[in-house]
Amino acid sequence: MKDYFFSVFKTNPLEMKGLNGIRGIAFFMVIYTHMFRPYKYFGFHEPNVWIENFLNNGSLCMDAFFVLSGYLIGGQLLKEKIKTNSINYGNFITKRVLRIFPPYYIFLTFQFIIIYNLSKFATDELVKTESLQLLKRVVWDYAYMSDYFAGIMIHGWSLSVEEKFYILLPILLFLILKLKQKNQILFSLSILVILPTIFRLIQFLQISPENLSFWTYSVTFYYPFHSRMDGLFLGVLVAAIQIYYPEKIDKFLKDRNSIYFVLLSLVTLLSIMFFTSEDRPDLFTCVFRFLFASLAWSIILIKTLDEKSWTAKVLSVPIFSPVAKLSYCAYIIHLLCLGFLSKKFIGYHKIHYYEIIIWTIPIGVIILGYAYLYYLMTEKPFLALRNRLLNKK
Repeated sequence: MKDYFFSVFKTNPLEMKGLNGIRGIAFFMVIYTHMFRPYKYFGFHEPNVWIENFLNNGSLCMDAFFVLSGYLIGGQLLKEKIKTNSINYGNFITKRVLRIFPPYYIFLTFQFIIIYNLSKFATDELVKTESLQLLKRVVWDYAYMSDYFAGIMIHGWSLSVEEKFYILLPILLFLILKLKQKNQILFSLSILVILPTIFRLIQFLQISPENLSFWTYSVTFYYPFHSRMDGLFLGVLVAAIQIYYPEKIDKFLKDRNSIYFVLLSLVTLLSIMFFTSEDRPDLFTCVFRFLFASLAWSIILIKTLDEKSWTAKVLSVPIFSPVAKLSYCAYIIHLLCLGFLSKKFIGYHKIHYYEIIIWTIPIGVIILGYAYLYYLMTEKPFLALRNRLLNKK
Protein backbone atom coordinates (compact mmCIF):
# COMPACT_ATOMS: atom_id res chain seq x y z
CA MET A 1 0.00 0.00 0.00
CA LYS A 2 2.84 2.38 0.86
CA ASP A 3 4.43 1.71 -2.50
CA TYR A 4 1.14 2.51 -4.24
CA PHE A 5 1.11 6.04 -2.83
CA PHE A 6 4.81 6.87 -2.79
CA SER A 7 6.45 4.99 -5.67
CA VAL A 8 6.10 8.09 -7.84
CA PHE A 9 8.56 9.86 -5.53
CA LYS A 10 11.15 7.09 -5.68
CA THR A 11 13.84 7.08 -8.34
CA ASN A 12 13.96 3.84 -10.31
CA PRO A 13 17.56 2.68 -10.96
CA LEU A 14 16.52 1.93 -14.56
CA GLU A 15 15.37 5.51 -15.16
CA MET A 16 17.33 7.64 -17.61
CA LYS A 17 17.55 10.51 -15.18
CA GLY A 18 18.60 13.14 -17.69
CA LEU A 19 15.44 12.57 -19.70
CA ASN A 20 13.38 13.35 -16.59
CA GLY A 21 14.91 16.82 -16.61
CA ILE A 22 13.99 17.44 -20.23
CA ARG A 23 10.44 16.27 -19.56
CA GLY A 24 10.21 18.37 -16.40
CA ILE A 25 11.37 21.55 -18.14
CA ALA A 26 9.01 20.86 -21.03
CA PHE A 27 6.11 20.54 -18.57
CA PHE A 28 6.74 23.98 -17.07
CA MET A 29 7.03 25.40 -20.59
CA VAL A 30 3.52 24.07 -21.23
CA ILE A 31 2.33 25.80 -18.07
CA TYR A 32 3.73 29.26 -18.78
CA THR A 33 2.64 29.21 -22.42
CA HIS A 34 -0.93 28.17 -21.72
CA MET A 35 -1.03 30.57 -18.77
CA PHE A 36 0.16 33.41 -21.02
CA ARG A 37 -2.13 32.98 -24.02
CA PRO A 38 -5.48 33.98 -22.43
CA TYR A 39 -3.90 37.21 -21.19
CA LYS A 40 -3.23 38.34 -24.76
CA TYR A 41 -6.93 39.24 -24.80
CA PHE A 42 -6.64 41.36 -21.63
CA GLY A 43 -3.40 43.06 -22.65
CA PHE A 44 -0.06 43.70 -20.96
CA HIS A 45 1.53 46.75 -19.42
CA GLU A 46 4.50 47.89 -21.53
CA PRO A 47 4.02 45.42 -24.42
CA ASN A 48 7.21 43.82 -25.76
CA VAL A 49 7.26 41.67 -28.90
CA TRP A 50 10.33 39.63 -27.86
CA ILE A 51 8.91 38.75 -24.45
CA GLU A 52 5.57 37.82 -26.00
CA ASN A 53 7.37 35.63 -28.53
CA PHE A 54 9.29 33.90 -25.73
CA LEU A 55 6.18 33.21 -23.68
CA ASN A 56 4.15 32.12 -26.70
CA ASN A 57 6.91 29.86 -28.03
CA GLY A 58 7.01 27.71 -24.95
CA SER A 59 5.14 25.48 -27.39
CA LEU A 60 8.61 24.20 -28.36
CA CYS A 61 8.09 21.87 -25.41
CA MET A 62 5.99 19.67 -27.68
CA ASP A 63 9.03 18.95 -29.86
CA ALA A 64 10.83 17.80 -26.69
CA PHE A 65 7.95 15.49 -25.75
CA PHE A 66 7.85 14.03 -29.26
CA VAL A 67 11.61 13.40 -29.41
CA LEU A 68 11.51 11.72 -25.99
CA SER A 69 8.58 9.50 -27.00
CA GLY A 70 10.29 8.48 -30.22
CA TYR A 71 13.55 7.73 -28.45
CA LEU A 72 12.04 5.69 -25.62
CA ILE A 73 9.41 3.75 -27.58
CA GLY A 74 11.60 3.27 -30.64
CA GLY A 75 14.51 2.17 -28.48
CA GLN A 76 12.39 -0.41 -26.66
CA LEU A 77 11.11 -1.95 -29.88
CA LEU A 78 14.52 -2.00 -31.57
CA LYS A 79 16.17 -3.64 -28.56
CA GLU A 80 13.42 -6.25 -28.39
CA LYS A 81 13.85 -7.01 -32.08
CA ILE A 82 17.62 -7.48 -31.69
CA LYS A 83 17.26 -9.57 -28.53
CA THR A 84 14.41 -11.88 -29.61
CA ASN A 85 14.38 -11.37 -33.39
CA SER A 86 10.73 -10.34 -33.11
CA ILE A 87 8.47 -7.71 -31.61
CA ASN A 88 5.68 -8.80 -29.28
CA TYR A 89 2.90 -6.55 -30.54
CA GLY A 90 0.48 -7.87 -27.93
CA ASN A 91 2.74 -6.74 -25.11
CA PHE A 92 3.38 -3.42 -26.83
CA ILE A 93 -0.33 -2.70 -27.22
CA THR A 94 -1.05 -3.80 -23.64
CA LYS A 95 1.63 -1.46 -22.29
CA ARG A 96 0.40 1.52 -24.30
CA VAL A 97 -3.34 0.99 -23.79
CA LEU A 98 -3.23 0.45 -20.02
CA ARG A 99 -1.03 3.49 -19.45
CA ILE A 100 -2.51 5.97 -21.91
CA PHE A 101 -6.21 5.21 -22.28
CA PRO A 102 -7.54 5.36 -18.68
CA PRO A 103 -6.42 8.92 -17.74
CA TYR A 104 -7.32 10.22 -21.18
CA TYR A 105 -10.74 8.66 -21.57
CA ILE A 106 -11.79 9.26 -17.96
CA PHE A 107 -11.03 12.97 -18.26
CA LEU A 108 -12.60 13.17 -21.72
CA THR A 109 -15.77 11.50 -20.45
CA PHE A 110 -15.84 13.91 -17.49
CA GLN A 111 -15.74 16.80 -19.97
CA PHE A 112 -18.46 15.17 -22.06
CA ILE A 113 -20.76 14.80 -19.04
CA ILE A 114 -20.29 18.47 -18.07
CA ILE A 115 -20.99 19.70 -21.60
CA TYR A 116 -23.95 17.33 -22.00
CA ASN A 117 -25.54 18.68 -18.82
CA LEU A 118 -24.96 22.24 -19.99
CA SER A 119 -26.69 21.42 -23.27
CA LYS A 120 -29.70 20.10 -21.33
CA PHE A 121 -30.02 22.32 -18.27
CA ALA A 122 -28.24 25.63 -18.95
CA THR A 123 -30.59 28.61 -18.69
CA ASP A 124 -28.57 30.68 -21.15
CA GLU A 125 -29.57 29.78 -24.72
CA LEU A 126 -26.14 30.71 -26.08
CA VAL A 127 -24.48 28.29 -23.64
CA LYS A 128 -26.93 25.58 -24.69
CA THR A 129 -26.27 26.16 -28.38
CA GLU A 130 -22.49 26.16 -27.99
CA SER A 131 -22.64 23.04 -25.80
CA LEU A 132 -24.61 21.21 -28.48
CA GLN A 133 -22.01 22.18 -31.06
CA LEU A 134 -19.24 20.86 -28.81
CA LEU A 135 -21.04 17.55 -28.34
CA LYS A 136 -20.97 17.01 -32.10
CA ARG A 137 -17.17 17.28 -32.02
CA VAL A 138 -16.40 14.93 -29.13
CA VAL A 139 -16.24 11.95 -31.49
CA TRP A 140 -12.89 13.25 -32.80
CA ASP A 141 -11.43 13.16 -29.28
CA TYR A 142 -12.66 9.63 -28.65
CA ALA A 143 -11.19 8.53 -31.98
CA TYR A 144 -7.84 10.29 -31.38
CA MET A 145 -8.41 12.41 -34.48
CA SER A 146 -8.34 15.86 -32.89
CA ASP A 147 -5.07 16.69 -34.64
CA TYR A 148 -7.13 16.87 -37.84
CA PHE A 149 -10.63 17.73 -36.61
CA ALA A 150 -11.35 20.05 -33.68
CA GLY A 151 -12.65 18.22 -30.63
CA ILE A 152 -13.61 19.40 -27.15
CA MET A 153 -10.19 18.79 -25.57
CA ILE A 154 -8.18 21.70 -26.97
CA HIS A 155 -4.80 20.21 -26.13
CA GLY A 156 -5.75 16.67 -27.16
CA TRP A 157 -4.17 17.13 -30.59
CA SER A 158 -0.71 16.15 -29.27
CA LEU A 159 -2.09 12.97 -27.69
CA SER A 160 -3.72 12.15 -31.03
CA VAL A 161 -0.36 12.65 -32.76
CA GLU A 162 1.37 10.30 -30.34
CA GLU A 163 -1.37 7.67 -30.57
CA LYS A 164 -0.99 7.52 -34.34
CA PHE A 165 2.75 7.14 -33.83
CA TYR A 166 2.23 4.20 -31.45
CA ILE A 167 0.01 2.49 -34.03
CA LEU A 168 2.25 3.22 -37.00
CA LEU A 169 5.72 2.66 -35.52
CA PRO A 170 5.57 -1.15 -35.04
CA ILE A 171 4.29 -1.56 -38.59
CA LEU A 172 7.01 0.67 -40.05
CA LEU A 173 9.73 -1.03 -38.01
CA PHE A 174 8.46 -4.42 -39.17
CA LEU A 175 9.05 -3.28 -42.75
CA ILE A 176 12.25 -1.30 -42.18
CA LEU A 177 13.94 -4.03 -40.15
CA LYS A 178 13.62 -6.39 -43.09
CA LEU A 179 16.54 -4.43 -44.52
CA LYS A 180 19.80 -6.24 -43.80
CA GLN A 181 22.25 -3.35 -43.65
CA LYS A 182 22.37 -1.04 -40.64
CA ASN A 183 22.97 2.01 -42.80
CA GLN A 184 19.86 1.14 -44.85
CA ILE A 185 17.79 1.08 -41.66
CA LEU A 186 19.15 4.47 -40.59
CA PHE A 187 18.59 5.90 -44.06
CA SER A 188 14.96 4.75 -44.02
CA LEU A 189 14.40 6.36 -40.62
CA SER A 190 16.08 9.54 -41.90
CA ILE A 191 13.57 9.72 -44.74
CA LEU A 192 10.73 9.57 -42.19
CA VAL A 193 12.38 12.47 -40.35
CA ILE A 194 12.66 14.60 -43.49
CA LEU A 195 9.24 13.84 -44.99
CA PRO A 196 7.23 16.19 -42.71
CA THR A 197 9.40 19.15 -43.73
CA ILE A 198 8.64 18.35 -47.38
CA PHE A 199 4.92 18.09 -46.57
CA ARG A 200 5.03 21.46 -44.78
CA LEU A 201 6.91 23.15 -47.62
CA ILE A 202 4.40 21.92 -50.20
CA GLN A 203 1.50 23.16 -48.07
CA PHE A 204 3.20 26.49 -47.38
CA LEU A 205 3.66 27.16 -51.09
CA GLN A 206 -0.06 26.61 -51.64
CA ILE A 207 -1.13 29.27 -49.12
CA SER A 208 -1.18 32.94 -50.09
CA PRO A 209 0.51 35.31 -47.57
CA GLU A 210 -2.73 37.14 -46.78
CA ASN A 211 -4.34 33.85 -45.72
CA LEU A 212 -1.48 32.83 -43.43
CA SER A 213 -2.94 33.45 -39.97
CA PHE A 214 -2.36 31.86 -36.57
CA TRP A 215 -5.39 29.64 -37.18
CA THR A 216 -4.15 28.55 -40.61
CA TYR A 217 -0.72 27.84 -39.14
CA SER A 218 -2.25 25.78 -36.33
CA VAL A 219 -4.57 23.55 -38.35
CA THR A 220 -2.26 23.18 -41.35
CA PHE A 221 1.21 22.92 -39.80
CA TYR A 222 1.10 22.71 -36.01
CA TYR A 223 -1.54 20.08 -35.21
CA PRO A 224 -1.59 17.34 -37.90
CA PHE A 225 0.33 14.12 -37.39
CA HIS A 226 1.89 14.14 -40.85
CA SER A 227 3.30 17.59 -40.10
CA ARG A 228 4.63 16.78 -36.62
CA MET A 229 6.05 13.28 -36.92
CA ASP A 230 9.62 14.50 -37.56
CA GLY A 231 10.34 14.88 -33.84
CA LEU A 232 8.98 11.41 -33.11
CA PHE A 233 10.99 9.69 -35.82
CA LEU A 234 14.08 11.74 -35.00
CA GLY A 235 13.86 10.22 -31.52
CA VAL A 236 13.65 6.76 -33.08
CA LEU A 237 16.66 7.59 -35.27
CA VAL A 238 18.72 8.63 -32.24
CA ALA A 239 17.80 5.35 -30.52
CA ALA A 240 18.76 3.40 -33.65
CA ILE A 241 22.15 5.11 -33.90
CA GLN A 242 22.79 4.37 -30.22
CA ILE A 243 21.88 0.69 -30.73
CA TYR A 244 23.55 0.02 -34.08
CA TYR A 245 26.52 2.37 -33.79
CA PRO A 246 27.17 2.85 -30.04
CA GLU A 247 30.79 3.71 -30.74
CA LYS A 248 29.70 6.83 -32.64
CA ILE A 249 27.63 8.01 -29.68
CA ASP A 250 30.51 7.26 -27.30
CA LYS A 251 32.92 9.17 -29.53
CA PHE A 252 30.60 12.18 -29.54
CA LEU A 253 30.15 12.09 -25.76
CA LYS A 254 33.89 11.82 -25.11
CA ASP A 255 34.69 14.68 -27.46
CA ARG A 256 35.22 17.84 -25.39
CA ASN A 257 33.77 19.88 -28.21
CA SER A 258 30.40 18.13 -27.83
CA ILE A 259 29.44 20.74 -25.24
CA TYR A 260 29.47 23.31 -28.03
CA PHE A 261 26.76 21.34 -29.81
CA VAL A 262 24.67 21.57 -26.64
CA LEU A 263 25.28 25.31 -26.45
CA LEU A 264 24.37 25.64 -30.13
CA SER A 265 21.18 23.70 -29.42
CA LEU A 266 20.27 26.05 -26.58
CA VAL A 267 20.99 29.07 -28.77
CA THR A 268 18.80 27.56 -31.49
CA LEU A 269 15.89 27.01 -29.10
CA LEU A 270 16.20 30.47 -27.55
CA SER A 271 16.51 32.11 -30.97
CA ILE A 272 13.31 30.44 -32.12
CA MET A 273 11.59 31.46 -28.91
CA PHE A 274 12.60 35.13 -29.06
CA PHE A 275 12.71 35.85 -32.78
CA THR A 276 9.86 33.85 -34.35
CA SER A 277 6.14 34.32 -33.93
CA GLU A 278 3.31 31.83 -34.25
CA ASP A 279 0.92 34.78 -34.42
CA ARG A 280 2.74 36.04 -37.52
CA PRO A 281 3.92 32.78 -39.13
CA ASP A 282 6.48 32.88 -41.93
CA LEU A 283 8.40 30.33 -44.02
CA PHE A 284 10.75 29.33 -41.18
CA THR A 285 7.99 29.04 -38.58
CA CYS A 286 5.69 26.98 -40.79
CA VAL A 287 8.26 24.76 -42.51
CA PHE A 288 11.55 24.51 -40.62
CA ARG A 289 10.89 25.41 -36.98
CA PHE A 290 9.79 21.93 -35.88
CA LEU A 291 12.79 20.17 -37.43
CA PHE A 292 15.32 22.64 -36.01
CA ALA A 293 13.75 22.45 -32.54
CA SER A 294 13.64 18.65 -32.65
CA LEU A 295 17.30 18.48 -33.69
CA ALA A 296 18.23 20.78 -30.80
CA TRP A 297 16.32 18.69 -28.26
CA SER A 298 17.86 15.52 -29.72
CA ILE A 299 21.41 16.79 -29.19
CA ILE A 300 20.58 17.71 -25.60
CA LEU A 301 19.07 14.24 -25.13
CA ILE A 302 22.22 12.56 -26.48
CA LYS A 303 24.43 14.61 -24.17
CA THR A 304 22.44 13.45 -21.13
CA LEU A 305 23.64 9.90 -21.90
CA ASP A 306 27.01 10.96 -20.49
CA GLU A 307 26.17 10.93 -16.78
CA LYS A 308 29.39 12.81 -15.97
CA SER A 309 28.53 15.77 -18.19
CA TRP A 310 27.16 18.98 -16.75
CA THR A 311 24.16 18.61 -19.05
CA ALA A 312 23.28 15.27 -17.47
CA LYS A 313 24.00 16.48 -13.92
CA VAL A 314 21.72 19.51 -14.27
CA LEU A 315 18.91 17.52 -15.89
CA SER A 316 19.26 14.60 -13.46
CA VAL A 317 18.33 16.57 -10.33
CA PRO A 318 16.09 14.17 -8.32
CA ILE A 319 13.14 16.58 -8.18
CA PHE A 320 12.59 16.02 -11.90
CA SER A 321 11.77 12.33 -11.37
CA PRO A 322 8.25 12.76 -9.88
CA VAL A 323 7.56 15.63 -12.27
CA ALA A 324 8.33 13.33 -15.20
CA LYS A 325 6.17 10.51 -13.80
CA LEU A 326 3.23 12.85 -13.26
CA SER A 327 3.65 14.82 -16.49
CA TYR A 328 1.13 12.78 -18.50
CA CYS A 329 -1.72 13.19 -16.01
CA ALA A 330 -0.66 16.78 -15.40
CA TYR A 331 -0.80 17.53 -19.11
CA ILE A 332 -4.30 16.09 -19.39
CA ILE A 333 -5.75 18.18 -16.55
CA HIS A 334 -3.58 21.32 -16.74
CA LEU A 335 -5.90 23.53 -18.82
CA LEU A 336 -8.82 22.87 -16.49
CA CYS A 337 -6.62 23.73 -13.50
CA LEU A 338 -5.14 26.83 -15.14
CA GLY A 339 -8.64 28.18 -15.65
CA PHE A 340 -9.27 28.70 -11.93
CA LEU A 341 -5.66 28.94 -10.66
CA SER A 342 -4.78 31.84 -12.97
CA LYS A 343 -7.94 33.65 -11.92
CA LYS A 344 -7.24 33.05 -8.22
CA PHE A 345 -3.55 34.01 -8.11
CA ILE A 346 -3.26 36.55 -10.93
CA GLY A 347 -6.79 37.59 -11.86
CA TYR A 348 -8.19 38.13 -15.33
CA HIS A 349 -7.18 41.69 -16.20
CA LYS A 350 -4.30 43.60 -17.76
CA ILE A 351 -1.04 42.36 -16.21
CA HIS A 352 2.77 42.56 -16.39
CA TYR A 353 4.78 39.82 -18.10
CA TYR A 354 6.70 39.08 -14.91
CA GLU A 355 3.48 37.89 -13.27
CA ILE A 356 3.35 34.98 -15.72
CA ILE A 357 7.00 34.17 -15.03
CA ILE A 358 6.87 34.30 -11.23
CA TRP A 359 3.66 32.24 -11.04
CA THR A 360 4.74 29.52 -13.46
CA ILE A 361 6.48 27.29 -10.92
CA PRO A 362 4.01 27.77 -8.01
CA ILE A 363 0.99 27.11 -10.22
CA GLY A 364 2.82 24.28 -11.99
CA VAL A 365 3.53 22.65 -8.62
CA ILE A 366 -0.12 22.96 -7.58
CA ILE A 367 -1.17 21.33 -10.86
CA LEU A 368 1.31 18.52 -10.18
CA GLY A 369 -0.41 18.07 -6.82
CA TYR A 370 -3.77 17.65 -8.53
CA ALA A 371 -2.08 15.42 -11.11
CA TYR A 372 -0.76 13.20 -8.30
CA LEU A 373 -4.31 12.60 -7.07
CA TYR A 374 -5.51 12.01 -10.62
CA TYR A 375 -2.56 9.65 -11.20
CA LEU A 376 -3.52 7.57 -8.14
CA MET A 377 -7.10 7.27 -9.38
CA THR A 378 -6.65 6.77 -13.12
CA GLU A 379 -3.11 5.77 -14.01
CA LYS A 380 -1.56 3.86 -11.12
CA PRO A 381 -4.27 1.14 -10.86
CA PHE A 382 -3.94 0.32 -14.54
CA LEU A 383 -0.14 0.34 -14.38
CA ALA A 384 -0.41 -2.27 -11.62
CA LEU A 385 -2.83 -4.29 -13.78
CA ARG A 386 -0.48 -3.97 -16.75
CA ASN A 387 2.45 -5.27 -14.73
CA ARG A 388 0.43 -8.26 -13.49
CA LEU A 389 -0.70 -9.15 -17.01
CA LEU A 390 2.77 -8.87 -18.49
CA ASN A 391 4.36 -10.83 -15.64
CA LYS A 392 1.88 -13.68 -16.25
CA LYS A 393 3.00 -13.80 -19.86
